[in-house]
Amino acid sequence: MKNSLYRKILLFFVIANFVLLMIIAYKMGIFSEVNVRSTVKIIISIINNSYFCSIFCSILAVIIIYYAQICYSKGMLKKDFRCNEILHDICFGIEEYNKIRDKIPQGKIERNDENTFIFYEFYNENKGKIDIINLSMTYKNNNMLIESIESCFFINLNFKLLNIINNVKNRIPNLLEKYPEIDRLYKECIPTPDKEKIIKLDCRLSDYFTDLKFMVEYWSCLLEYLEFDYIFIKKFHERYHANCNIKDEPKHSIEDYIRSANQAYRMAKKDIRRDKWKHFWDR
Repeated sequence: MKNSLYRKILLFFVIANFVLLMIIAYKMGIFSEVNVRSTVKIIISIINNSYFCSIFCSILAVIIIYYAQICYSKGMLKKDFRCNEILHDICFGIEEYNKIRDKIPQGKIERNDENTFIFYEFYNENKGKIDIINLSMTYKNNNMLIESIESCFFINLNFKLLNIINNVKNRIPNLLEKYPEIDRLYKECIPTPDKEKIIKLDCRLSDYFTDLKFMVEYWSCLLEYLEFDYIFIKKFHERYHANCNIKDEPKHSIEDYIRSANQAYRMAKKDIRRDKWKHFWDR
């Protein structure tokens, strides 16, 4: 809420400063006909310089190729069946995490009679969801996605993507090493609850949830970079299944499928636009 307020205030000051600068520039005569003509002459003389043009065009060509390759790689990566499947699974795990995120105990807990095992109690209540989340974050097929990204993109030049990939790689071993021990300790505590084992499990869970939080953030950054719009996909499926009766699918022709898909696509886009305008000032 505070970040949203700060952004609104910052946006107001930026607009106000821009308007004031335009007024000052107008009063000083910067936009006069003489100044405009002299500026145009300088620009034309620079453009007519063959040495400058060759260097400028070379730089511009490299920039265009770089960004065109990024856009093309994003599109083709999302079209690949296996990569798309992995992205869906990761999104599902993030969605499940967001459902329990606000309930996860925070920080290091001091041991006393009132809150001795809050991490253990939370894990005991949500173990099924946490198993799914951990699997989606660390599944071995996720390496296929990472390797595909490293192959498709200019990873040695794209430092933003390199940072995201390195963060993901750095956090995966933590989850892979910690969770089997957590699962083992939990199974040992079920038949014969032992206070020492539960305390040990509680400590492990405290560190594990910190790693899980960062892992979800890193995967979310990667999905955002790839422009993988999971919200739109969910909206599309909701609209498609709402308009097309699954029981009657064998009776539909290919034209009916295409018509229903196009209609669902338009309605999903409309829902996304409406939500964006509705929550524009909440960002």
